[in-house]
Amino acid sequence: MSKIPAIDFTLMFIKPDAIHFRKAESILSRSLAGFSIVARKEALQLPLEFIERFYAEHVGKPFFEEHAKFLGEGYCSAYLLRINRPGNLPAPETYRLVVGNTDPKKAMEGTLRQLFGTTLPRN
Repeated sequence: MSKIPAIDFTLMFIKPDAIHFRKAESILSRSLAGFSIVARKEALQLPLEFIERFYAEHVGKPFFEEHAKFLGEGYCSAYLLRINRPGNLPAPETYRLVVGNTDPKKAMEGTLRQLFGTTLPRN
């Protein structure tokens, strides 16, 4: 059995506001263009320790505290996605193209954040 490279996978979160406003299924259906779900965990409450580890590169930045508070305020869903046809970019970078700019106002037309994001950092 061959080992699958880690770059073929990415982690996706559907954040508390999308769960609250019942947009998860719409977001998920748009997220799967080119990806397959390998594992899922729903109704997660993310502890601050996890948020700080997962977003370690952003700890200490001006927006981090507000974003961490937002992620911890409700339930999230997490999905491990596998890219169906690996290309020139690893799965995380390919998925970032689907998601779009972190600021929904600057996100390209048709990206998840342009369609479903509300504000920065509630994206």
